[in-house]
Amino acid sequence: MFLLTWLRWLRGTVTFLITGAFPERLVNLCIRSRLPVWGVSRRKDGLIAHTYARQYRRLRPMARASRTKTRVQERRGLPFWQYRYRSRWGLMAGGAGAVLLLMFLSTRIWIIDVRGCDKIEPRDITSQLSALGLRPGVAAREIDSRLMQRQMLLLDDRLAWIAINLVGSTAQIEIRERVKIPERLDPKDRAGNVVAACDGQIKYLEIYEGQPLVRVGDTVTKGEVIVSGIMEDQYGNTQLRYARAKVIAQVQEEQTVEVPMEQAQWVASGDPQQRSYLSIFGREIPLFFPVFGGGEEAFSVSREERSLMGIPGLSLVGETHTPMRLETVRLTELQAKETAMHQMKLLTEGDEVLSIVRRAASGNPQENCYRLTEHRIVEKDIAVEVEIFLN
Repeated sequence: MFLLTWLRWLRGTVTFLITGAFPERLVNLCIRSRLPVWGVSRRKDGLIAHTYARQYRRLRPMARASRTKTRVQERRGLPFWQYRYRSRWGLMAGGAGAVLLLMFLSTRIWIIDVRGCDKIEPRDITSQLSALGLRPGVAAREIDSRLMQRQMLLLDDRLAWIAINLVGSTAQIEIRERVKIPERLDPKDRAGNVVAACDGQIKYLEIYEGQPLVRVGDTVTKGEVIVSGIMEDQYGNTQLRYARAKVIAQVQEEQTVEVPMEQAQWVASGDPQQRSYLSIFGREIPLFFPVFGGGEEAFSVSREERSLMGIPGLSLVGETHTPMRLETVRLTELQAKETAMHQMKLLTEGDEVLSIVRRAASGNPQENCYRLTEHRIVEKDIAVEVEIFLN
């Protein structure tokens, strides 16, 4: 229906009123003469119908033959619009320019969508693709997807597979990260035990190779052998194996963080200054007069970018430059505690902990520092493989 309405608008349509004793006769004559008429409806003073602009002149002899009259009610479509604005060349040129601009923008890549990232940061992929030529604003016809896929696999050994699909103005990047093959831990000329990395109580034990020496629920100390690589069969023969196992234990841990009460901090030393840039396809044009001098002063810079009139590749960038100076300040107890808790969080983020059973933190404010101690009970894998050296 939309396509039919659009085609009629391009050709131009006329809505007309048929009056007379028998207006239906004119409609019948139009049908017999294959003159397109649609949307016929009755009003108090006659019939309303629609036809194409070029076909309206054919109605005159038919109206005389059927003793009816026609009167134009409304004109719609491109031909009438062109005639109405025939003297306004600026409007026509602007419309043509807008169409050409849209056609130009549709041939460019504006969005790079990276999917499938787990350990790899999406910005790493986009920066590598940018170095190879795939960046916002580049022409889609200049992108060789197959060649770029091979180059990415050679450039980043963390990738196992990558696909680059160009859909309109979007480049869809699908990746699969490489899974590292574990080293072979069971060569024939080696033997080893699984020992405890720290003190703990065993909650789960999964043996892959070797002879277990403890059971679930036992308490082990650091360095104690959990799974032995020296195995003895039912006949009394001894065999050497490289023991492997997964040992989940409940472990008590303690971490301490100290934060100095006096610290050097950057503080604002003046009023912030606003600067604006016009970004066109990634190139920024300053909208201010540069100020010379004062290059040794430190500034804190924050940026905000927003699209300009919704046009891809065109945006307005605002920068806020705040003068800063370095001062020695004394933290309050609450500030020192928040800083210590943040450092404690960063300190324990890298721990390979499966779950935290219980945790408790205690703070001890002193004159020169704030000491935060955290006690926690966690569950983690304490298995460590230690090779047995044979003489």
